[in-house]
Amino acid sequence: GKMDRDAIEDVMVSFTRRELDVLVCTTIIENGIDIPNANTIIIDNAQDFGLAQIYQIKGRVGRSDRVAYAYLLVPPRKQLNETAQKRLQAVKEFARLGSGYKIAMRDLTIRGAGDLLGADQSGFIDTVGIDMYIEMLEEAIAREKGETVQKKELPKHVLTEESGYIPENFAPDDFDKISMYQQIDLITDKQELEDYREQVSDQYGRLPKEVRSLFDKKELDILASAPEIKTFRQVNGRNELTFSEEFSSHVDGVKLFELFAGISRDIRLQYKNQCITAYLPKQKNSLGVVIEMISRAKEALKDEDR
Repeated sequence: GKMDRDAIEDVMVSFTRRELDVLVCTTIIENGIDIPNANTIIIDNAQDFGLAQIYQIKGRVGRSDRVAYAYLLVPPRKQLNETAQKRLQAVKEFARLGSGYKIAMRDLTIRGAGDLLGADQSGFIDTVGIDMYIEMLEEAIAREKGETVQKKELPKHVLTEESGYIPENFAPDDFDKISMYQQIDLITDKQELEDYREQVSDQYGRLPKEVRSLFDKKELDILASAPEIKTFRQVNGRNELTFSEEFSSHVDGVKLFELFAGISRDIRLQYKNQCITAYLPKQKNSLGVVIEMISRAKEALKDEDR
């Protein structure tokens, strides 16, 4: 690799013309060299190469109708780490023609997707929320495919400050994380969400507070889409839940106050602009309290309006 351009060219021409039987080289050989008569390659210290790199290097032989051989050497009695073992096993498994895609997928599985869901790669997801992030990602993919992008109606709860995400120690595989985020995003029914919550719990164990918050935010999203809810937001250290004008005009205010007082004595009600707004200071399990408020609010409707 340190030879000058003319020297490299002279050596390669000699090797191609079969004037040389053996070519000793660095990884520079992986860059598109096509020598049909080369049928054997020996890769020293193969444990130090990346999976895609090994696949590229061994592809320098077997480029004609001659049977080719690739020998991957590792130091004797050396204990390989788990990642190196997986790489070498993958090369051994995917030796057929056209295995490049499978190699790439296995490489992604072994190394992970890097910072796919982090700030460096995807920006600050927490700033826009995972729902909005997934929607923006789907729209970008659709545009690249030339498909018509249909705008989704924005959720009614305009702002939440709760931190809901899937931590590394809960689901370290990026594919599992993305699948989980997408599945949660697609759910539109409360019972379906609860079933999926149990499924995740059975598969991964007890849900940490970050994952519970993620499910709570989605449940709140589903409940807030009901016609009796106008807006929900968390701002200035408190939760604000505003009911629609129609609901506010048909609800028994005294009964609603008693109902909410039974849920939490910190809830305060205000009637403004023909709408009832409930205020709750931010506290532990705030979203859980708001979810219960929305779920039980209909109990305060006047009998003729139920």
